[in-house]
Amino acid sequence: MTADHPAEKHEEMDVIDRADLDDHPSDHSSAGSPAPSISTEDGNKKARPKAKRKRLLKDVNAPKAPLTGYVRFLNEKREKFREDHPDMPFHEITKALGQKWSSMTQEEKQDYLDQAEKEKERYVKELEGYQQTPAYKEFQELKKRKEAEYQHSEEQDPRHLPPKIKHDYPYTNSPKTNGVPLPAPAPGPKLTAENGTQIPIFSEQFLEYSRKRESDLRQLRKGNAVFEEQNAILNKQIDHMKNVMDRVKKEIIQQENENISVQSYLDQIRKILVSRFGKINFPEHLSATLNSENVDNKLAQLAEFLNGSRSTEYGDLKKRVRDVISKLDFPNIKE
Repeated sequence: MTADHPAEKHEEMDVIDRADLDDHPSDHSSAGSPAPSISTEDGNKKARPKAKRKRLLKDVNAPKAPLTGYVRFLNEKREKFREDHPDMPFHEITKALGQKWSSMTQEEKQDYLDQAEKEKERYVKELEGYQQTPAYKEFQELKKRKEAEYQHSEEQDPRHLPPKIKHDYPYTNSPKTNGVPLPAPAPGPKLTAENGTQIPIFSEQFLEYSRKRESDLRQLRKGNAVFEEQNAILNKQIDHMKNVMDRVKKEIIQQENENISVQSYLDQIRKILVSRFGKINFPEHLSATLNSENVDNKLAQLAEFLNGSRSTEYGDLKKRVRDVISKLDFPNIKE
């Protein structure tokens, strides 16, 4: 800024002074500087009102914004850190955790960052869905109206208006109203509840309704988290059962193959026994034709007979049976 534009320089300094006054009101009051004043109609002076701060509207129905990986780390570690350091102030705890986060490697941070990314994707999907609802459109209309009201109040701010001139004649009605009462302000927007009730926005009833809905949402989120945890446990159990079933199926197949092999071995033994013992003359009561179906019973009866009281009479038969059995080569049969 050069000396050729003193008016612009003065305006810039005035803006800086006013901004500094708004940001640090305690500093200026302690210095003893008198507050700006304006003259009223009766000649008295009163303090010029401060400019209103612009209040940001919050959409209570909008999805909750996701936490960053760093904030997730703070929330997880803060309570444990506070227990270990009970005398440390809150801001010192946050500072210490921030230094710890900065010293962590990317691999140590990755879990928190991955969780934050998942929450961000969920938030984007929920926000896209919410932007299609009537509640979002009503809030945008309300936001526009509040913005217009704020602009209008800024224009009517006494700090932006010239001081009133003291007149000698008595005060009369404003030429704008001319004694006619102003019309009642238009009713504000309303929100339709689940039961169809119209609730005025920013009324006590609306705030209570919003708190109740927020409480219900928290309960639903908790329930959803419990169900997700249960689903994760069930999925692990299902995977474990699938692995067990696969292992059992393999064992069943292996056992069936083993049974087939043993059955084949048993059939071969029966054929050999029928062939070898078919040449022996059995006693009269055991003289039925020997075959693969009755060889088990016949040989059992023969063994019982030879071990009985009359076995001495059949010494030759016992000897021939021993010779047949001794010549059987069971290992080679299996091969």
